[in-house]
Amino acid sequence: KYSISGDTVLPNYVILDPSLTITMPAYLTACTGFDALCQSIESFLAVNATEKSRQYAIAAMKRLVANIALAVNAPSYYVRSEMMLAANLAGKAINISKTTAPHAMSYGITSKYGVPHGHAVALTLYQFVRYLYMCDETKYIRYKGGVTEKNSLLAELFSCFDVVSIDEFIVKWKDLMRIC
Repeated sequence: KYSISGDTVLPNYVILDPSLTITMPAYLTACTGFDALCQSIESFLAVNATEKSRQYAIAAMKRLVANIALAVNAPSYYVRSEMMLAANLAGKAINISKTTAPHAMSYGITSKYGVPHGHAVALTLYQFVRYLYMCDETKYIRYKGGVTEKNSLLAELFSCFDVVSIDEFIVKWKDLMRIC
């Protein structure tokens, strides 16, 4: 995959029209929703994150966690609106911070095994969060605030998922994947 970036490719306006998603099959809804959720989490945890990208990411995560299962299993106009807004926020966040390991790993899974991108990145995300959780200063933590900053970010991530531990996060992630 090759990325193209620069100010000249950023839109001046965006149209978010949930009616355009009404005929999306459930699996495509799940894949695109998980891609946006992974983008928001990766952006939030990225070493290149800024205060602005983290604000976008948190806003996206909260909407996505609250609505992804409904979007897949019982979509409404309101839920689709929330998902579109969240996906836009996740895109704004990831445009600032860029993606991290789960996205990089997902490209190979998609290319080699034909697993759609959003599904592939969802398969790797919780393992990435677990790895980050296990890291300490001896494992090349690149956060400016070291382990203290990393732990603070993970606590905030867990809060978005209404969990308090890495084990609860993983259970919640797998449950969301199963439900969707």
